[in-house]
Amino acid sequence: MPGLTFPAYFALSSSLTALAVSYAFQSRSQFYPAVIYLVTSKPSVLVLGNMGKCVQKRRGVKGGVGKEAWNVWLWGGEGLSAPRVPLP
Repeated sequence: MPGLTFPAYFALSSSLTALAVSYAFQSRSQFYPAVIYLVTSKPSVLVLGNMGKCVQKRRGVKGGVGKEAWNVWLWGGEGLSAPRVPLP
């Protein structure tokens, strides 16, 4: 889409993500089937992956999840002494 700014693209992605998640939870009566639908349905995976990329771009993360992000996610911060864990 020519002329689409990043804030407009982010708003569109956010609303599509909210629509996909609300559809999953309204069409399934329980939590587990709704989550399975979200991770197996191709349109849902596309929308959720796009939202993940938008969040990364908004936060300024380059190259996906790096070593520092894994450290923060696994151990809650860089200041904690963490044992060496091989990263995937």
